[in-house]
Amino acid sequence: MLRDWHRVSSYAAATASLAPLFRGKVVMDVGAGSGILSFFAAAAGAASVLAVEGSRGAAALLQRQLQHNERLGRVAPGVVRVFCCRVEELSVHPDFPLELLQGVDIIVSEWMGFFLLHEGMLQSLLFARDMFLKPQSGLLLPCAARILVSLCSCSEVHDQQVGFLDDYCGFSFLPLQRQLLQQHAQTPLVLQLPPKACCCTPPAIVAELDLYTATPQQLQQIKRQVQLHVHQEATVHGFAFWFDVTFPGSSHAAEHDERRSVADGTQSSADVALYRGVPPSDPSATAASRLAAAEAAVLPAVPKAASSCYTPIEQAAAAAAARAAASSETFAAKPPRAGSKEAVTLSTSPFAPPTHWQQLLLLLPQPMHAPSGMTLTVEAQLRQDASNPRFYQVSVDVLDAEVPDAQPHQALSRSKSICSDSTGTA
Repeated sequence: MLRDWHRVSSYAAATASLAPLFRGKVVMDVGAGSGILSFFAAAAGAASVLAVEGSRGAAALLQRQLQHNERLGRVAPGVVRVFCCRVEELSVHPDFPLELLQGVDIIVSEWMGFFLLHEGMLQSLLFARDMFLKPQSGLLLPCAARILVSLCSCSEVHDQQVGFLDDYCGFSFLPLQRQLLQQHAQTPLVLQLPPKACCCTPPAIVAELDLYTATPQQLQQIKRQVQLHVHQEATVHGFAFWFDVTFPGSSHAAEHDERRSVADGTQSSADVALYRGVPPSDPSATAASRLAAAEAAVLPAVPKAASSCYTPIEQAAAAAAARAAASSETFAAKPPRAGSKEAVTLSTSPFAPPTHWQQLLLLLPQPMHAPSGMTLTVEAQLRQDASNPRFYQVSVDVLDAEVPDAQPHQALSRSKSICSDSTGTA
């Protein structure tokens, strides 16, 4: 996780952008892990940071990390406190101050799982929001999320997984090939797709979540009909899913430079913008209201003592941005200015710097031809597992395919041929 510099630099940039809102405030880090997000909050001037970690081993290591950084003078002593428990049990922890029930100013968490929800911690985040966050002015970092889907043309992946069995040393392995496809339907692939693989259709938005208002009930099943418009003729091998999350802010921060996408897919910058998809929406009314309330409660800056050597958030964010740029040479993004209140977006798109989440690929039973101009209507569904709410099943059903200048029966024939029954648990 600490080597995922796109992830780390996004959280650092968001914290730096909102630094005045951290000053003198109470912050909770849900699922603190290594403690880096807690350290960012302390670097931004938080008065108190509650680092909540349910794993006993991880919490013990975090405590040692904290003490080490306090001894070095990197983190102010007493600011960060480690709570070894699940956030659902925090209110009964003997060291928890009960006055912080609905008294926390900011909750920061890296709760996202594969394709956003699978193996994630969103249920715990919503619990922490309702139990601990100030109801009118409390902020969530991040505060919004989206899931997107696109057609995927990836002959290399298809060949590696099943295509190599089409003609194997002069023999047919069709039964084995079919069995492998069934296994992939039950366990979709998680992998890093090259940008050129998703340059067939602009992505469609499967889900948009306002984390201030989302409920556990809404997360049990997410279903949406979307249309995928084929702009570039391609042989299609499956459906690609990815997500992005957005942090609070009054304006959107600059996008990452897309030089890798242009070079990889031999696409123009305009094409890259098209296939990357529309940017996240402006903040919801709830998000905007909370940000305004938090800005109204900003505390005055306290002069830093000349002898203090605590790591400031500006330094931490700059270091993270430099490491992110070095780890993905063809991407570059200038982090927002500290205190600018720009809304940072962390994207796991093939057109963004690679992350440990990568993308999800549902393979079709066989490659299909998608002509330019085709409009594919599909229903994407994410369904919570009945036995484990952290697990999700994802499916895509093709409902219709329209091809310009095609007779109705031809379009219907295409619809049937492209229809995918790729349902599975990643």
